[in-house]
Amino acid sequence: MNKYIYDFKGIGGRIKTEASDFKVVEIDDSGVLVSSKSRLSHPCTSCSYVHFVANRKNLPHQLMLSEISKFFGVSQSDVSTAGIKDKKAEITQEIAVFNPQQNTDTTKVELIEGLQIRKIGSSVKGLPRGHITGNQFDILIRDVSNLDFEAPTDFKTLNYYGYQRFGCTSPSNFNVGINLLRGNYREALNYLIGAENYAEHEFRKVWQDTRDPEITLRSESFIPSIERNVLIKLNKTGDHKQAMLTIPRFLLNLFQRSVISLLWNNYLSIRSSTLDIKLLKGERKAKDSQQNNIEIALPSNKWKEPINKVWMELFQTHNLTVDMLKSFRHSTRLFYLYPEQFKSRKIDNNFQVIFRIPTGSYATVVLREIMRSGVKSLC
Repeated sequence: MNKYIYDFKGIGGRIKTEASDFKVVEIDDSGVLVSSKSRLSHPCTSCSYVHFVANRKNLPHQLMLSEISKFFGVSQSDVSTAGIKDKKAEITQEIAVFNPQQNTDTTKVELIEGLQIRKIGSSVKGLPRGHITGNQFDILIRDVSNLDFEAPTDFKTLNYYGYQRFGCTSPSNFNVGINLLRGNYREALNYLIGAENYAEHEFRKVWQDTRDPEITLRSESFIPSIERNVLIKLNKTGDHKQAMLTIPRFLLNLFQRSVISLLWNNYLSIRSSTLDIKLLKGERKAKDSQQNNIEIALPSNKWKEPINKVWMELFQTHNLTVDMLKSFRHSTRLFYLYPEQFKSRKIDNNFQVIFRIPTGSYATVVLREIMRSGVKSLC
C-alpha cells in the first residue's frame, strides 16, 4: 500500500484516541442509517429470527457475539451480523438471533458496559454478510499538522484493503492465512500464537521460546479466547490442524481472504501507474458505477492460471498456485473508492470528517489519503 491519488500535503494527526472519535453506523439495504427507530421492511410475528439494533462502544466483535448468545441461550453461530467492525469505536449495527431460547420477551437491555440492544422485529431471514449497503463514518482526527486541507471535487482513493484486514499488531493475518492455504497448520499456528509483536501479551514470547502449549497456557492469566482454545486443543491432541480448526469459521475465512487482499493491494500499486495505457485481461470499465471506475476480477477457483502478467508476477512472488484457491468464489472489486456525502471541518487543532462508503471498503483507506500518516496512526 504505497501509492496515493493526489499530490498534496497530508494533514497528519491520529485517530481513535478515544472510542468516541470513531463513530460507525450501518446503512441498511434501503439506504437508511440503522438506528433504534429502524423497522424491518418485511416483519412477521412468529418468525425464527429476532432482529435487534446493537449499540456498542470499545467492545470487540467476538465479545459482542459471546454476550448476546449467552443472554439468549443460543450458540454464537445463531447470532448473525452484516459484517465485522473495529473494537475501538462507537458502532450502531443490526444483529439477528435465531430462535432465542431465553429472555424472549426482551425489547431493550444493556448486556454489559458498552453493549446495548433494542428489538426491532422478527423475520424469516438472518443477516448474511453484505446485507447492508455500506457504513457512515464520523471520525475525529486529533492533533493535525495541516488545517488548510480541502477535499478535491469528486474526491477518490485507491480502493485498497485497510491495514486492519491484515492485523495491525498481532497476529499477522496474512501469514496465518497463507500457511492455511498451503496446508501448513504448524506454521499457521506459530504465527497465530507467537506473532512478532510481543508488547500486547507475554504468552506470545513464551510460545516463541518454548513451542510448548502447556507452559504457554500457564504463562499469563489472560489469553484471548481464540488463542487459548487453540492451545488447549493442541495440548490435548498434539495435532496442529485440529487445534487451528477450533477457530470460528468466519475468522479462518478472514485469515485466508487476507491473502487475496494483500495480493489485491499489491496489484493496485502496480497498476495505478499504468492503468490508463491499456486494460489487461480480467479488467473492464465498470458498467453500474456512476463514477469513472474499473472493475477487476479477483483470484478465485475459476482461474486455471493467473489471468494476466501482473497477477502472474504476484503469484510467483508469494509462491502461490491457483490450486490453493479452491475455497474462493468468483468476485470482483472496483479500482477506485469514491466516498459519498464527504464533509469536513476544523475543530481547534483537530479535523472532523464524515462520509459514507460501500460495504467491503475501508474508512482507514480514505483517512490514509488525507492524513499521509504511518500505520500506527491509522489502526
